[in-house]
Amino acid sequence: MGLMNTLLDGLKVAGDLAVAYTRHAEVAQLLSYDRQTGMDLVAQMVQSQPAQVLDQWESNFLDVASTSIADPAQRRRAMELYAWLKMAEAHRYGEFRGFIGNG
Repeated sequence: MGLMNTLLDGLKVAGDLAVAYTRHAEVAQLLSYDRQTGMDLVAQMVQSQPAQVLDQWESNFLDVASTSIADPAQRRRAMELYAWLKMAEAHRYGEFRGFIGNG
């Protein structure tokens, strides 16, 4: 069973890396759009996704934005889109839902 567990662990790591790469690519693509398009895409996502999906996306977005984006202009842009996400959520749910980790 040791070899099987090692193989399964390796596949899990490879899968996690693929997901992380995809998340980074999604954030990079979102940041590449002009301001209005980025805001429109975030608003559409907030309107179309359940709260649990939004929470996971928020967590992933913040992780990528805080660890993988070095350019100060891109970081500002990411935080602008994050603020827009929180405003769109407040509009959809009729209240501020809080930040990840504090409910």
